[in-house]
Amino acid sequence: MKGKFINTFRSLLIGGLIANFVSCTTGYDSPELAGRLEGHFNYDWLFHKGDAEGAYKLDFNDASWDVVDLPHDWSIKEQMDTMWASCSGYLPGGIGWYRKRFFIGKEALNRKVFIRFDGVYNNSTVWINGEQVGYRPNGYVAFQYDITDHVKHGAENVLAVKVDHSQYADSRWYTGSGIYRDVELITTHPLHIVPWGVYVTTPEVSTGKAIVKAEVEFVNELSADATFNVENYLVFDLDTVFKTSSTVSLKSGNQDNLIENLEVEAPHLWDMDNPHLYRLITRLTREGVVMDEKETRVGIRDISFSEKTGFSINDSTVKLKGICIHHDAGGLGAAVPPMVLADRLKILKEMGCNAVRLAHNPHSSVFMNLCDELGMLVIVEAFDEWELPKRKWINGRNAGYPGHEGYAAYFKKWHRQDIESIVRRDRNHPSVIMWSIGNEIDYPNDPYSHPLLESEEKPARYHWAGYQSALPDASRLGQVARNLSMYVKMLDNTRPVTSGITMPHLATAIGYIDALDVVGYNYLEGIIEREKDNYPYRIMYSSESDRSLETWTFAESNDYFLGQFLWVGFDFLGEAKEFPFRSFSNAICDLAGNKLPEYYFWKSLWQASPVLELSTLEQQSDGNRELSELKSSWPVWNYKEKQDVVVAAFTNCEAVELFLNEKSLGINKMQDFPSKIMIWELPYKAGKLRAVGYLNGKPVAFSELETHKAAFALKVDADELTLRANKEDVSQISVWITDLNGNIIPEGNHKIECLVQGPARLLALEDGNPLNTESYSFPYRSSHKGKIKAYIQSLDKEGDITVSFKAPGLIGDSIKLNVVAK
Repeated sequence: MKGKFINTFRSLLIGGLIANFVSCTTGYDSPELAGRLEGHFNYDWLFHKGDAEGAYKLDFNDASWDVVDLPHDWSIKEQMDTMWASCSGYLPGGIGWYRKRFFIGKEALNRKVFIRFDGVYNNSTVWINGEQVGYRPNGYVAFQYDITDHVKHGAENVLAVKVDHSQYADSRWYTGSGIYRDVELITTHPLHIVPWGVYVTTPEVSTGKAIVKAEVEFVNELSADATFNVENYLVFDLDTVFKTSSTVSLKSGNQDNLIENLEVEAPHLWDMDNPHLYRLITRLTREGVVMDEKETRVGIRDISFSEKTGFSINDSTVKLKGICIHHDAGGLGAAVPPMVLADRLKILKEMGCNAVRLAHNPHSSVFMNLCDELGMLVIVEAFDEWELPKRKWINGRNAGYPGHEGYAAYFKKWHRQDIESIVRRDRNHPSVIMWSIGNEIDYPNDPYSHPLLESEEKPARYHWAGYQSALPDASRLGQVARNLSMYVKMLDNTRPVTSGITMPHLATAIGYIDALDVVGYNYLEGIIEREKDNYPYRIMYSSESDRSLETWTFAESNDYFLGQFLWVGFDFLGEAKEFPFRSFSNAICDLAGNKLPEYYFWKSLWQASPVLELSTLEQQSDGNRELSELKSSWPVWNYKEKQDVVVAAFTNCEAVELFLNEKSLGINKMQDFPSKIMIWELPYKAGKLRAVGYLNGKPVAFSELETHKAAFALKVDADELTLRANKEDVSQISVWITDLNGNIIPEGNHKIECLVQGPARLLALEDGNPLNTESYSFPYRSSHKGKIKAYIQSLDKEGDITVSFKAPGLIGDSIKLNVVAK
């Protein structure tokens, strides 16, 4: 069946502002009025850092509070200091209050009203008009409250949120503080779809035909019984490819569900290269009037896991080339705009990465949607600790005495509700391929111990980990794992349950691994063959691995092994060494998202297209160098005359010819370099170093480095020149230091100041240096490797923007942006 699908926009007056709510209407057999209005509730909140007695009350005086837009992370603008904890990047937590006034018209008098938070870190309490409507300790889960009975119609309402992150050292990494993800206000009819109440699966998939199974949960909150229709429209582009309609009768106060199968001929399948997305429009209609409707994006794809052939999607075997990734982005903290998230995912895709493991908590809905759109496979991870807390390092990673605050204090009471919230929110994403119930929960003596830590089967990596009888016994973990797995499968049985394991012999003995469908091994490639011999039916992958060539060689050469997830894709705040380190400081890309030399090594292994990138370092010893010795290299050609220099080429070409000042230094062949990194050793001579990569004797890739002169000027470039007036779009502006000839100087340190004129704001400046502790509240930043990045966000007005940069002793530069109607 064919039909046209049209998006229309309606507006609802909220707090004197016009907020656009997208509602779904069609050109067939239904009126124009949509039953549900929902949209971002992010703008013009009032914020106060610190506790404020009585701030939940309707008449509280908040005139002195700051005006902020969400998402908002208050910790990131504070000053890094040793009085705080290394695990949190030496940034504080604390208590914060948010208040928002809004207006709901009398036309909504008989409608349901909900407020939905995608994530608040942490211990959030919500009031509406002075009445408490909910509390949630977990800072990563989405939650929704029914505020229908608390709102006033035709009058002002006040929403108040207290966020208590006073236990700032409650995680092993930086979390952020505040309402750091989106908030939505939702209104609909009392006869409506329950929150996250549409569940879509694809039980039959082929190139000729597919079945899309839609399960719809709904509730009747009318005062009388109701008979109504449940309609589903599956839409691709502007065409409705299939629709269903069923009549349902439901008693007042009851909840029920309906399952429908929608057939799709010659479906457009979702995969990493072609992430085709359909839209499922689900409606409840009564006597021709739309009571409620919900749009769900659908990716038609089939995934499977085999102990012999690994992971497959749509009957094609795929090796997982994965990256672990945290949720922050340097100077932006935890409140990362969508365009920055998209850019980071594109950087990973360019490298050849096809999967991400969310470390070690669910990420935002925005991130998940981007993975669907860009074709990135996802392992959603729920917890880093269960009933007992792990160590949280205060004075530097693995230094001094740790703290033990964290989610474990809430786990027993909240874990089921939290993991169900995670699964219900994310189970419709085609990008999701596994649910991870935990990361390194079985880590030896942190906090659990067991007599089997004395066993000869203990991985050599943990040679130091002996049994400590005074610590809690690990045997309990098996039961907890079985419970978590059961809760997941009650809501989604189409994907396997996994976990990142560190002590597989122990996890096997206590029944932990029995609860898993797929076993993730953290840094244990060396024992996988033994594990496979002992457990031939076990499905295995490296849920966390180091970045050695050997780990990839093992994954690539064993069909049964699903693949690997490297630690870590982007540097992240927290889990830091002693001050002044602010970040983990060992990643493939830095805090600003800049590609480090090692990025190109992995790109050369994972990417099919030609790759060639030069990097150099001072000669220190004889012989070939492995990747670990080349991490300090940098794409620069400035040394002392005749100094011995190592030139490295990260490439997947068969051969590379190196030229110095147009004189050939000979051709290297990849077959002669088992490290997969071509090496030249030569005395430095100023000029131009140029490399040409060959495949089948033909030049296919090029890279060059040129000697630069003294720092002279700034050079500015932006990834986006046009932004929408939506308080969301971001232009990432790169600022380089150059010499007199315009050559970029990839070294040196200069304090660069930023000035923004026009309808935009400076969100942050980031240099990528893990040792820079300058506050992100400053409009200046010291460059690192000759560069900084500025994040400029549009406001809600159209107009021209000028972003200017200056540094002492250098000629400044500026760039013009344009903000257009959204």
